[in-house]
Amino acid sequence: GAVLQELRDGRRRFGDLLEVVEDEERVVVAQALPRAEVQRYKDYGITIYHPNYEVWDKRLFELYCPGKERYVGREEWHRRILDSAEVFGAGKPADPLPAEQAVKELLGHAGRGRLERRGVDLVIDVGSNDGLLLSCFQRSGMRVLGVEPAANVAEAAMKDGINTKVAFFGEKTAVDLRTDGWSADLIIGNNVLAHVADLNGFVCGVRELLKQSGVAIIEMPYVKDLADRCEFDTIYHEHLCYFSLTALDRLFRRQDLVINGVERVAIHGGSLRIRVAHNGSGEQSAQVRSLLEDELSWGVDNLEFYRAFAGKVERMRDDLRGLLSGFKRQGKRLAAYGAAAKGSTLLNFFGIGRELLDYVVDRSTAKQGRFTPGTKLPIFAPETLTVQWL
Repeated sequence: GAVLQELRDGRRRFGDLLEVVEDEERVVVAQALPRAEVQRYKDYGITIYHPNYEVWDKRLFELYCPGKERYVGREEWHRRILDSAEVFGAGKPADPLPAEQAVKELLGHAGRGRLERRGVDLVIDVGSNDGLLLSCFQRSGMRVLGVEPAANVAEAAMKDGINTKVAFFGEKTAVDLRTDGWSADLIIGNNVLAHVADLNGFVCGVRELLKQSGVAIIEMPYVKDLADRCEFDTIYHEHLCYFSLTALDRLFRRQDLVINGVERVAIHGGSLRIRVAHNGSGEQSAQVRSLLEDELSWGVDNLEFYRAFAGKVERMRDDLRGLLSGFKRQGKRLAAYGAAAKGSTLLNFFGIGRELLDYVVDRSTAKQGRFTPGTKLPIFAPETLTVQWL
């Protein structure tokens, strides 16, 4: 959450920041916010608003978004999205990556013409969730199979006609599926590899389940973008690994697979989307060779690259602590807006607690009346700011 010296001043600073942005399109990605807050973004000069659509189906919303269902409600969530269309105009509130568009992008990266010539029979999605992505392939006439460890989410997919195996993906699961007659023309793994403890087992599974002529498209956050943008607050317990193309190249080669295509995409603060095939099925693309050479020059395989990243984070910590300490010496009262997980990472690593901040505010009633993890700052409703300071 952004640290606010005072509510009006914080809003003014955000407006001043937008004035120096010269792009014609100013985009903000946020949750589905109340109409008054969406209008504030419009007043600041934002031209495109990306709300978090989640899912529209009532049953899936309750299943897949229990927190939003409990504390906001599906009807209110979707009403906010409709309100944002009135504020920004038709087409301006945009879904960052609808499932149909995701299918087009995935097929484009896999080489749609090549797959169509071979005749795509089966698409397998690893970490398939509610099966939304697979449903688009299914409507195109392809057989689909999801692999999803969360039984409740997998059950929802199966009720919608998406064949799903409830299991963690790895070599054993892949061998079991292959024994049962499954063999994929296309394997998809979006934002799943970073959560995997047994990387070699996962890649073995891809090798076992992928047809000799098949393609796997796998997407994961990119460590170079993480380091360049100092995104240290995205490092948390569920993310076990952060990947360079150099590390991925070695990982897949160990299992006789080759990365023959790569694309840098903006999602999750900067990600890699790689195209993987069996060794001998084709040479690495110029893009792969070029990025591997770039990484060699950047030193991503050298410990000094990561020490430099750590140094940037430490300087950011010192700068922010110095700024806040200066405000406190002037007798200012300080609060943080947003009791989010990333904010907790920042507060704990930077050592910012009650000696610098008075409290935190957050709109979630589930968090109000509680304390931030580690730093033990009290959490209040945002109205506390206006009551005490304005």
